[in-house]
Amino acid sequence: MGELMICLVTGCPRSGTSMTMQMLKAGGFPVLHGGIREEPDYGNPRGYLEYLPAFRYEVEPSWLDA
Repeated sequence: MGELMICLVTGCPRSGTSMTMQMLKAGGFPVLHGGIREEPDYGNPRGYLEYLPAFRYEVEPSWLDA
């Protein structure tokens, strides 16, 4: 049985996190996203891949148990 692999992509605004997530997604890595800024815009024409609960990890860490 294969091991569970988790890849957490984090960074400052405009640092390439969405691009990194898009590359992981294109390579077949399942990505967890949803909650905010998913629609494309001028600054990110392919859309954002952000997961809202991750922004609250200090307050509500239960999403890490998934």
